Amino acid sequence: QRLNKIRNHTKTLRSAAIILVRCRQNKSACWRQNSYYFCDIISNMWSCEIIDKNVVLANGLFRGCRRLKTANLSKIQNSECTDDLFRDCIALRQVKINKNWKYIENRIFYNCRNLTSVNIPSKVRRVGSKAFGNCRSLKKIKMPKSVKKIEKDAFKGCKKLTLYVKKGSYAHKYAKKYHVKYKYWK
Repeated sequence: QRLNKIRNHTKTLRSAAIILVRCRQNKSACWRQNSYYFCDIISNMWSCEIIDKNVVLANGLFRGCRRLKTANLSKIQNSECTDDLFRDCIALRQVKINKNWKYIENRIFYNCRNLTSVNIPSKVRRVGSKAFGNCRSLKKIKMPKSVKKIEKDAFKGCKKLTLYVKKGSYAHKYAKKYHVKYKYWK
């Protein structure tokens, strides 16, 4: 059933109708397609790297992957990410996201309880609703000056979070207005 869900998600991808993911997993079978490996039991995946630069990620593609600890999306060249991409990946600690992303979408990291820090690319303009909601371990986010909109509840439940902001930036005004702890960066 989970495999069928993955196959349905892959139909939304531009590149050869498959998700080209190199993954390492714990006690889980992988199979080979077009000289790329991807998991047939995504819920057991603990590390993932998207290696096709033209891939489009489906909404909620990794949602609920409770063992996923690291993800590398830095090679994707498009500027899109999707809602709920890593939602409920409770073991997720480290994510490398593409430098071309312009939006951090709704609930992309929602309930990623072990996520400690994220580098927001310098081209990001908007942070969506509950993008980092309930990320209890999240301690630091450096917000670029390019950010012009942050939804009110983007950081709901992030009690340990400190936003690193440019003085006078939108992120600075947001942090002051919504009482989010912040520090300046140069």
